[in-house]
Parts: sequence; C-alpha cells; structure tokens
Amino acid sequence: MSDSKPRKTQPLGPLVRSGHVRLTVVSGPCPNGLSIGLGGSEHEIGRKNGDVILAEDLGVSVSHATLTKTKGRIQIADHSSNGTFLRVRGTAVVKAGDIIRTGNQLFRYDLVNPAESHPTADGTLLLTSPRRKGNFRLLQILEGGKPGLSATSSNNELTIGGEGSSIAFTSDAHLSTKHARLLGSDDGTAILEDLGSTNGTYVKIAAKSDVTHGDYLYLGNTLLRVDLT
Repeated sequence: MSDSKPRKTQPLGPLVRSGHVRLTVVSGPCPNGLSIGLGGSEHEIGRKNGDVILAEDLGVSVSHATLTKTKGRIQIADHSSNGTFLRVRGTAVVKAGDIIRTGNQLFRYDLVNPAESHPTADGTLLLTSPRRKGNFRLLQILEGGKPGLSATSSNNELTIGGEGSSIAFTSDAHLSTKHARLLGSDDGTAILEDLGSTNGTYVKIAAKSDVTHGDYLYLGNTLLRVDLT
C-alpha cells in the first residue's frame, strides 16, 4: 500500500458556488454564450474598466454600471452611461423622459400639452397638420441621439409592433407583430405592457434598480441574462 499523499485534482474551470451571480451574454457584439461568474459582492461592468469587460461593444461606456449583491439582493447601478435597460416583467410604470427599448428601436416617452400653440411674433398661428388627441407621445431616437419618428397617443393608448400598430416597423425583424402597449394615466405616467413579445421590452433605469434571477439587461447593444446560482 502506498504512503503517498491524497491526490488533489484540479478543476477544469472556476467552480460555481451556491449564491454567486452569473452573467451570460445572450446577443450582441460580444461572444454569445460567454458566461461570467461573479463571486464577490460588487462588480464593475464596462468597455475598458471593471471586472466584466465588454470590449467588443462600442455602445458600452468605458465604465458603464456596477452590479452589487448584498444578503441575496442584487442591484444594478448605472454610471450615467449610454444606458442600462432592464426587461419589463409584464408591466412597468413610465414617466416623462423615460427611454424604452423594443427590438432595435429606442423611444422617449413625452407628455403632450393639448393647449400648446405656435404663433408667430404678430400672433398669427402657424399652419400645421391637424392635432391628434392624446396626452403623450413616443419619439424615436436615432443613432447618434437624433430625433426620428413621433407618434401621439390616440385615446391615451399607443402600440408598438412590426405591423398593424400605432407605430410600426415592418423592417425590424426583432419586433413582434404586436410587441408592446402604453396606456396613459391622468397623472402623466403610463403603464407599459409587454404583449408577450419574443425579444422583450426594456426600460432605461434612472440610477439603481433591483434585479432578480432570470432578469435580462441591455448594456449598449449587449444583452445579458442574470442568474443567481
């Protein structure tokens, strides 16, 4: 019988320990399927700085966001970046200035003042297209931050989709036919509802937001899934 010491086998990769957070790249410029285990309590994410580097995505800021985990609670904090977007689970409340992402489209939710007019210096009203009744609109944000299409709500409702919607993009293959809906409220907010879309509806977080197991995050053009192991 040998008196040698017990064999110590080396693992092929990092051990996945219970209670750790794991980020997995679902789509985007970064390698799809890349999975990153986060064992500590705080992790910076960015294009150049941090514990999680998304170098291939030019839409990710140098230092984009920080993911923290404290007593089982996971939070994502944005660094005034190009935008950190959290997937809507069912419905979410949006307010003036909030940014919404569906498919490859980006929109800003704005309020509309029905009494607004645009007279010239001598008081003559400018000729315009007939005003559509509604108290909010969606403004498309184009690459580089330029404004694009604008759609005003009808009866305080707007739908987004590939076709047959208030605002439709037939060429966007990532939009479902009926993707999302906004229902306006008297207080100026709106209920944003995902209509069972394939790719989800996302809202830009203001500063810090809770995330849970199975949530999806867009940082730049990289879609990440959050898992609690």
